[in-house]
Amino acid sequence: MPFWSSQTIKSRAASTRLVEPFDPSRVQQGAYELAMGPQGAISSDGHNRITKLEPRQSFCIPRGQFGLLLTEEMVSIPINVVAFISLKNSVKSLGLVNVSGFHVDPGYKCRLKFWVYNAGNQDIHILRGDPTFLIWFSDLDHETEDPYTKNLPGHNEITSEDLRRLHGHLASPAELLKQMESLENKVRMIEWIGCTAVAILIAICIALATPLLDYIVKPVIERFSRGNTPITSSSTPPTTPATATPASATPAPAPANSAPAPQPVAPKQP
Repeated sequence: MPFWSSQTIKSRAASTRLVEPFDPSRVQQGAYELAMGPQGAISSDGHNRITKLEPRQSFCIPRGQFGLLLTEEMVSIPINVVAFISLKNSVKSLGLVNVSGFHVDPGYKCRLKFWVYNAGNQDIHILRGDPTFLIWFSDLDHETEDPYTKNLPGHNEITSEDLRRLHGHLASPAELLKQMESLENKVRMIEWIGCTAVAILIAICIALATPLLDYIVKPVIERFSRGNTPITSSSTPPTTPATATPASATPAPAPANSAPAPQPVAPKQP
C-alpha cells in the first residue's frame, strides 16, 4: 500500500481526471495542494447563508467557530486507490483544525468539503484560490468491490443540510471569554451606578436631616441646659458669723457698792 510520489501523481493526472483543474506546480513532496473554492459557511452566521466567493475574495472564520470550506478542484479517486486529506501547515499554525475526516473513499468523484474549527485566538482569513488543503494518494492491493457510488451534485456545493449542521452559535472557549468580559463590564457599570445612587441618597438624607435636627434636637438641648443650673445645697445649715453686741442706749447699772458718778456742775451766771 505505497503512497504515490510526485512523479506518479503527475503521470496519473495526465492520463486520468484525477484532479480537475490540474496544475503541475501544485504537486509538492508527494501531495497535491488543493485551493480554497467558491463557497464557504460558518456556524456563527445567524442568517444561515452561504458565502459565495469571487476569485481572490477573502473568507473569514471567526475564532471559536466551525466553518465549512469547499475546494476549487474536483477529485476522482480510482477504485484501487484511497486518498488522505489534511490542511496545509500555513493555516494549521493559525489554529485551524480539520474535523471532517482524513480520507477519501475509492470511487469518490466530486469536490471536497472540509469541516474545520478555528481553535486559535484570532480570526482566520482565506482567499479563494489560495492553496489551503493537501491530498495524498495510496494504492490498494486490489480494486475494491464496494467503491463509493453516491456521487451526487450536492457534493459540489454547500447545501441546506450542511447549513442545518452549522446552525447556531457555539459556546467555544474564546466565545465564553468574550461573554465573560462583557458580563464583567456590565457588573462594573451596575456597581458604579449603585455607588453613585447610594452617594446621592446619603447626600439627600443629610440635607433633609440637618433642619430636622435643628428643629427637634436644639430645643431639647436648650431645655436640658437650663435644667442643669447649679443650686445651693440646704442639707447644712448656714453658719452665722460672730458679731459684737450692739451698744445699748441705756447704760449698764453700776455695781451696788460703787460710789455714784459725779454729776456735772453747771457754771454760774454773773
